[in-house]
Amino acid sequence: MSKKAPYECVEMDEATKEERRKMWTGPASVLVDAVKTKPFGCLLGKKLAKMADPIYNFEVKPDDVWMISYPKAGSTWLQELVWQVANGFDVEGGKENIFFRSPFFEMSVFVPEGSGGAVPSMDATDPASKMARLNADSVQFAASLTGQRIIKTHLPLSMLPPNLLDTAKVIFCTRNPKDSVVSFFHHEKILPPHGLDKDADFMKYAKLYREGNTPYGDYFEHFRDCTKHLDHSNLKHIWFEELKADQKAVIRDLAKFLGKDFPDDKLDALDEHLKFDKLKSNDAVNHKPPKGAVPDEVREKFTFFRKGIVGDWKNWFTDEAELKAFEEWIKKESDGLKGWKSFE
Repeated sequence: MSKKAPYECVEMDEATKEERRKMWTGPASVLVDAVKTKPFGCLLGKKLAKMADPIYNFEVKPDDVWMISYPKAGSTWLQELVWQVANGFDVEGGKENIFFRSPFFEMSVFVPEGSGGAVPSMDATDPASKMARLNADSVQFAASLTGQRIIKTHLPLSMLPPNLLDTAKVIFCTRNPKDSVVSFFHHEKILPPHGLDKDADFMKYAKLYREGNTPYGDYFEHFRDCTKHLDHSNLKHIWFEELKADQKAVIRDLAKFLGKDFPDDKLDALDEHLKFDKLKSNDAVNHKPPKGAVPDEVREKFTFFRKGIVGDWKNWFTDEAELKAFEEWIKKESDGLKGWKSFE
């Protein structure tokens, strides 16, 4: 029997929308006419209200692997790593777009109503048709996958199927919020469904971020929602900074967590495959739209990966007052927080 999702989607009032229009100016943005969930404070496009129950009632399979993260915590990097580990460290495989091998579970919430046109039949296997189906109903797309499913989401654990953690493996990836906010600021500028103004002020954006008024809401509410389950045997917590510091160690650890045989002779090749510059030039991982999905000139200029480094926040927090407010927010929210590590 279908269950109702344990939250409501509250629409923003007109005054709030008007303020958001000053930052999210893109004509295709879904983040002005948006909703915020009660509870959890997750801020997303209003299509979430239609998707909430299908998301909550999604049928989880025992061999699923789910990756949960607040945005810009290295989730795309981790997707490729996990897919490779799950599929035998075959770096010559995985030529298909990562979107299709490891779907973004709630991707449809970022697709404006009525913008997708007719949905291709399930028999259509060309990349443009697959992308159209993913955009139209990303939850159904994930459900239709055969074999072991590697699913990525930025939703809080409590908004996902209630039996998820007891049924499948879950990897929770996090990142220093000072670097996360910088990465998210740039991310929102390059994607039309986000539509952040190209001249948006970073300091204003950082304030909105710590107030929980950027997509997905409050960083620490999202963090607490997952890390309260750290003692569960099906949950693995990884920090972006740990992945940067010793990628091989994380590969080994994840292989063990997923119960996968570890081929030592393939470790160096996978480690090389997962280096930032390699991923940035890999069309299958860099979220470059499939040929035919967008005009060729748009496709060629698109790059999803930016820097992938630790400490870039030092180049962006130029206002001492906002930096102080941001650091005080982190200190207050992280004090005694289970699973928390401090990175500078």
